[in-house]
Amino acid sequence: MIKIKTIILFSITLFLISLNHNTLANHLSIKSPQLVSQKAVKNYCKPNESLFLSAETKNFWLNICGGDLPNHYVGVSKKNGNSIRLPLDDYNKKGDYFSAYNGNVNYLIIFNTPKGSFLTVTEGKKELFREPLISW
Repeated sequence: MIKIKTIILFSITLFLISLNHNTLANHLSIKSPQLVSQKAVKNYCKPNESLFLSAETKNFWLNICGGDLPNHYVGVSKKNGNSIRLPLDDYNKKGDYFSAYNGNVNYLIIFNTPKGSFLTVTEGKKELFREPLISW
C-alpha cells in the first residue's frame, strides 16, 4: 500500500514539474503574482552611518543619517547632483520632523501636516522653498 501511494505521489510530482509555470497556474486557477513597482532607495549617508530616512521631492533626494541616533540631514539636487550635509538641530523621536540649520537657513522635513508632508527651507521667518514629499 505504501509503494502505491509513493508511486502516485511521484507520478503527480513529475506531472507538475513537466508543466510550465503558466500552464500550472491556469491548471490550479492561480493568477501569477503582480510585480509591485519599487523605487531604489537613495543612500547618501557615509559608509559607517545608518540610514534613518530616505525621502524624495520633485527636485531633491533627502536622507537622515546617523549612528545610534539620527544626527545629519543630507539633501541632493536631482538636477545637478549638488549636495548639502548638515548636523541635525532638532527632531522628534516619532520621526514627525527633522530640522537642520545652515547659518540662518533652516531645512525642515515635516510629515503628516494637515496639508501633507514637505521639505521646507526658510531663512529667518521667510519661507524660501517648499516642496511636497513624493516618497519616503
